[in-house]
Amino acid sequence: MATWQQHARHSSGLGPFGSQTSLPGHAASMGEDHDTATYAPTEKAPNQANPGQNVPFYKRRGFIICQIVTAIIGIIMIFVMLWPIVHAIAQHVLNVSHMNIETSMIESPQNGSFTLKMGGYVTNTGIIPAVIHWTEPVRVSWMRDYGKDNETEVPIGTMVLDDLVAKNKRANINQTTEFNIVDEASFGLFTQDMITKPEFTWRLASDNLKVNAAKFPQAKGLRFRKDVTLKGINSFNGSVLLKDFSLPGVDPAGGLKFSTTTQMTNTSPFTVDLGTVAFDLEYEGVNLGRGTANDVVIRPGDNDVTLTGRMIPQTSGSDLVKVGKLFTAYLNGEASPVLARGVSTRQSDGTYISWLSDGITALTLEVPLKAPNAINAIKSISIGYLNLTFTPETAWSPQSSTDDLQATMSLPFGFPMDVSQIANSFSIVQKGVNVGSLDSPLSTASSDIHVVSSSLTEGSLSINLAPSALRVPTNAHSQFGEFNKGLTQSRQATFQLVGSAKTVATLPIGTITLDPIKFNVTSTLDGLQGLNGYTHINAVDMKGGTPDYLELAIDVNIYNPSSLNLEAGDLTLQLYSGSSLLGTALMPDLHLSRGNNSISASSQFRANDTPEGIATLTRFLASQDSVLTIKGYDGSTQVESLLPAFKSMSIDATLPGLQGKLLDTAKLTVLPTTGHGNNIAHTQVTLNNPFTSGFTITTIDSKVQYRGIQMGTIQQDTNFSAAGKQATTSPDLDFNLNLDPATMFTVLRLLAGEAGLSTDQIDGIVALGGYQYIQPVTKRDLVPRGLYSGFDMPSFVDQAFAVLKADINLKSKVTIGQYQTTMDYAQSAVPIKTDETLHLILPILAQPLVQKVVDGSVMGIDSLIIMEPQETSFVTALKGSITSAGPFDATISFPDGLSVFWNNQQLGKMSMPDVQLVADVGATLDLKANFAVSNGEQLAAFTKTLIQADTFEWEIKGENLTVTAMGIAIPGISMSKKVSLKGMGGLKNAVTINTFDLPADDPAGGITLTLDTSLINPSQVGMQVNSLLFKSYTKAGTYLGPVASVPTTNMLPLSTSQIKFAGRMVPQTTEEGLADVSKIFTDFIHDISSPVVVQGDGAEPNVSWLSEGVKTIRIDSVLPSRGPLSIMKGITINEMTMDFPAGSAYAPMSSSSDTAATFDLPFGFALNIVQLEQTILVNYQNNQFAKLALGTVPATTDVANRIIHLSFQNVPFAVNSGAESVFQNFLAETTTKGSITFGLSGTANSQAETSIGRLSISGIAFDVQSVLAGINSFGGTAAISDVKISGSGGNGGNEYMSSPLKTTLNNPSHLSLKAGSITLPTFYQGIQLGESVVPTFSLVPGSNTLDAEFRYHPANANDTVAQTFLQSYLEQGGAVPITIHGDAKSASFDSLVPALQQTSLSSSVPGIAAKLVTHVNVYITAGSIFSNEVEVDFDVANPLDTDLQLMHVQSDSGINGETYAHFTWDFPNFVIPAHSTRNSGTVSHVKLLKGVFGSLPLAASPTLDLRIAQTVRIGTNGYEIPWLQLVQNAVPVKVNINLLG
Repeated sequence: MATWQQHARHSSGLGPFGSQTSLPGHAASMGEDHDTATYAPTEKAPNQANPGQNVPFYKRRGFIICQIVTAIIGIIMIFVMLWPIVHAIAQHVLNVSHMNIETSMIESPQNGSFTLKMGGYVTNTGIIPAVIHWTEPVRVSWMRDYGKDNETEVPIGTMVLDDLVAKNKRANINQTTEFNIVDEASFGLFTQDMITKPEFTWRLASDNLKVNAAKFPQAKGLRFRKDVTLKGINSFNGSVLLKDFSLPGVDPAGGLKFSTTTQMTNTSPFTVDLGTVAFDLEYEGVNLGRGTANDVVIRPGDNDVTLTGRMIPQTSGSDLVKVGKLFTAYLNGEASPVLARGVSTRQSDGTYISWLSDGITALTLEVPLKAPNAINAIKSISIGYLNLTFTPETAWSPQSSTDDLQATMSLPFGFPMDVSQIANSFSIVQKGVNVGSLDSPLSTASSDIHVVSSSLTEGSLSINLAPSALRVPTNAHSQFGEFNKGLTQSRQATFQLVGSAKTVATLPIGTITLDPIKFNVTSTLDGLQGLNGYTHINAVDMKGGTPDYLELAIDVNIYNPSSLNLEAGDLTLQLYSGSSLLGTALMPDLHLSRGNNSISASSQFRANDTPEGIATLTRFLASQDSVLTIKGYDGSTQVESLLPAFKSMSIDATLPGLQGKLLDTAKLTVLPTTGHGNNIAHTQVTLNNPFTSGFTITTIDSKVQYRGIQMGTIQQDTNFSAAGKQATTSPDLDFNLNLDPATMFTVLRLLAGEAGLSTDQIDGIVALGGYQYIQPVTKRDLVPRGLYSGFDMPSFVDQAFAVLKADINLKSKVTIGQYQTTMDYAQSAVPIKTDETLHLILPILAQPLVQKVVDGSVMGIDSLIIMEPQETSFVTALKGSITSAGPFDATISFPDGLSVFWNNQQLGKMSMPDVQLVADVGATLDLKANFAVSNGEQLAAFTKTLIQADTFEWEIKGENLTVTAMGIAIPGISMSKKVSLKGMGGLKNAVTINTFDLPADDPAGGITLTLDTSLINPSQVGMQVNSLLFKSYTKAGTYLGPVASVPTTNMLPLSTSQIKFAGRMVPQTTEEGLADVSKIFTDFIHDISSPVVVQGDGAEPNVSWLSEGVKTIRIDSVLPSRGPLSIMKGITINEMTMDFPAGSAYAPMSSSSDTAATFDLPFGFALNIVQLEQTILVNYQNNQFAKLALGTVPATTDVANRIIHLSFQNVPFAVNSGAESVFQNFLAETTTKGSITFGLSGTANSQAETSIGRLSISGIAFDVQSVLAGINSFGGTAAISDVKISGSGGNGGNEYMSSPLKTTLNNPSHLSLKAGSITLPTFYQGIQLGESVVPTFSLVPGSNTLDAEFRYHPANANDTVAQTFLQSYLEQGGAVPITIHGDAKSASFDSLVPALQQTSLSSSVPGIAAKLVTHVNVYITAGSIFSNEVEVDFDVANPLDTDLQLMHVQSDSGINGETYAHFTWDFPNFVIPAHSTRNSGTVSHVKLLKGVFGSLPLAASPTLDLRIAQTVRIGTNGYEIPWLQLVQNAVPVKVNINLLG
């Protein structure tokens, strides 16, 4: 069937009508000859031959049908004859075939059904390929007791099977079907059989099978019956292997969590989805707990099933015994048979499947619980310590015990446990010999066993070993002796502990007994290490003496590094010094515990027997150590088994010298008479006796020195008894003190060094006093500055003597008990105590130094400020210094104040506070003091001198000063100092007006004046007054007005003070005065300062001696400019008109009714500009291109906002010669941009009204940037309305189609423009259609609606894009977009050409949605059947405002996307008047492309779709438009059929 698209053509993309042949140019579709048409296979060409003529008989339809019927009947007969034979053969094959099930998978079990997946094969299916089709479900029966006499067929379900395909005597089974259970109870019994029996038999039966074998007839009504024997799970046939057993933790419900992974071998082909199964575990009749396994699927072969659950607590004693047996066996690697009995199964969604649970409950598994290897729970045994008690009677069976036996245990479980009792039986084996055995009964134990992870619990057992005999075999005595010797001499003894333990443990399931837990572990005991390095003599005490020896008590510390607590009886050892035997030491009933042991031993010390004994005693008393050797010998012990050990001992020990000093302290007291007549002071000595025994001193001959400097001596008989263990103070002893000054300063210097004190101060004092040290000392180069800052002599002496330690050499006679001796004793660094009596000698040393410092000091005054002036007094703020004040900090007091003199006359007296002097610096004076005036006239004279002179001199005197230095007060000091000070020097060139302001009109008349000044005061004397009063003048003498400093005036000394003045500029009444002030203002804006003169006029308060001085001030200064001022800040043209009359392209007349100039002055007074004279230069992009000569124009001023308003009319906007291109760019930017920035510059002269008078301010330069709102290309759019096609125009009246219209342009600027006529090229889709002409272009701000004409005449009248524009205009009711932009010919003036060239506007022409053809008549006659042609006529409506002449038409027409008719027709004179309708007349030879009968749908349709290409003229003989294409759908049509005509 021919399609619409087969006849489609797409000229200019207008639609799917038209032939397939390409036409010339854009009108190809209208010029095609349609004599040849394309048809679908079922259609006939119009001139095809009659199909009934000259056809052979065997091709005729009747013959062919007969042959087909005959063949069908033959085939049917063959199948009818073969059917009985095929049926019998098929039934036989079904009967003899064998079905083998290799896999069978039960999935998604439900109580009434499950999904069954079967895999296997059928054999003996015959040689003919066949397809077996099951028409009915297969019935499944369980053959209970199959093959036996009581065999029973139990129906259990049905299933639907897919077709079986048999090839080569074999059919493969791969079926997934839904097994429907018919009897749940029976199926549950079957499931028990399947799970627990070796095999079972199913009977499968079905009726009405169909078999298709090759090309044979289908065999129907066949019967299927097969017994299939399958292997059962057989309770896994004992093939159960425990792969993993874990107890990972405590179950929250009580008991233990357990997890077992068991491998079970399924010999059955069945795969069963058991879901979640539950089993009860049992051992020797004890219910251990229940476990479950999730998502259990039993498949053929090996299956790993992980069962998790809870091992429940046991309460029965007999059951706990069995559980203990189970755990013991597991720990020892022995197997225990555990039974797992099936309880239930549920699917993952919780569904209970009764038949599955029946099968599970019938299942009992025997699981051998066995660890892969023995676990060896006891990993180590550590003996923290061992108590051994020896007596002579138990030498070979010492009593042993410990409560620090630690065993470490490790179990592969994750639960806690607590061991409460343990019994042990083990032997100590060393070098393969049992050297001793121990048995302990069941006793209390403690454990610290913690869970590390779910698979590891470990910890320690603390075992108490009750006292029991360590049994030494008779044949192992020598080995035991060596074992003891090894423990005594070695660091560590290593041996094996071999035996077993019986353990009572509490688990979360109950308390069980684990018996036996065997062990064979290595253990150690730390040895005594011969006690070498561990034996220390702490102290020796003299208890008394006999004529032959001293009785000593020795405090010995023995550190026992071993693991033994040893009780060994009496131990006696010998003392040696070198090879000399000094005596013996006895340690009775020795108990040697681990760690430190303090042992009290006694000794007979025979010091006088050997020279080494005397030397040892002497070193001991002199606090010197002696090395002794302590040795064992044959009589060391009575315990036979310990003698080898103790005889081997040889210990080096140190006998420490006497730890304390006999002399504790000595005290020195300086007497009031010391140094006045004699040098005797007193001393007392405190003696410490560290011994129990007392002694007595009868004579003393002693010398006291400090660093070899003799400080004094003691020579005196006495009877000084020192009681034992006490400190005893001697009576006062006369001490002959060495008071030589050099000696005392040397001792002080050395003590200061020891005390860590700075020695620079004492070095300085010694140097000042002219002394020399008697011992060399290291001195630094002194830095005088700050040396004595904060130095206090009494404190310094106290601190230095606080560290005094003297060396005392003593020879005395001593009696100890009955032992008498003369003892030489020397003790160094004996602390000497002193007190405040040392201060008695300090004042005399300090006084001469202080007066010398005051005399050499220098006083200076840096500045002085006169404040709060009154006639008889003022306050002075004085800053100065006292220098060269010596190296000491000091305080000077002025009880009578200081007197000030000038020209030998006293001006007054100034009170003075205390002054603090800093060592080597002096004092900084910064004080306020009252100054009492002695003579007012003298002070006034001084004030004038102060203001006018460059310098002056004061003399300052004081008496009866008191100086306190180095902690000592020295009165009666006097001083007299002269000081020279700078005066003000007349303040010449000292006043600078930094800036001034005229902030407002002054209420008193004129303008308020404020001054910010800098006043340089060269004097060291300043003043603080309420105000300084001045009068101001121009240099020519014009009085400007008064000024006064505000607020309180601080004229600081030697500095620049910023002083503010306030006053006013008074009104001027003379021309000269106005001219002077106008010049000040004119010079100010031109950066010219104006000289002024200020004359002193007094001070506030009006104090005579101060005001007289101020009136002498006359200062020349200037009112400063502030640089060139840009007064005009901006010029804004709020409205402007440019008129381009003929011949004025570069001098358009410009007018403005609103031009505003913003100005600013740095002053706030009112300024009203009433007249301006100016010429404005216009520049753009740094090019000055035009000028506006405004001349003198009146102005109004917005005084508050300082805006000048002016207007001008018809002033030429004169473009400079050579700057025409700049003007063009200026206009182009103004036209195309939203705003344009340009420069305005020039100068202006002004007349301004002020409170001083009318001022003339001339030469006001300005150079500002102004912004003019631009036309912005009219927003890029032009609205078009009132479009008409009114005819044609141009030379001959047919050069273009004329379309008058109105265009609306929006002008966002403030610029009005008059520019004559403009012509703008107009485009559609990039093709120029013609031009849009505005004959009078007059633009004002805002919306502008202008008359225009669109002239349509594309360069190529046949251009398809241009024609598409016309087609869219005529056909569409919406807008047709166009683009308008200027070119070089658009403007009448050269200056406007670039502006229009850069203007591009988007617009649209509103379409008219015209329906040109309003009705079609079609005429079909009898001849049309043979010619396939018809005649038509149609009505045409003209929507234009001019005549429409139709010259040529080519048309395709159809309906529903199918083209049925085509014609081409020329009209000699078919004119449709404007807005009229005319009929075309008859158009003949209209081709029916599908023939008459193929065009019947056309006849039945009330409308017709047209595709037209036409050549028209706009107006009679007007502009010709070729091949104007239109698409018009649903045109009313009337088909007239006349077959008789």
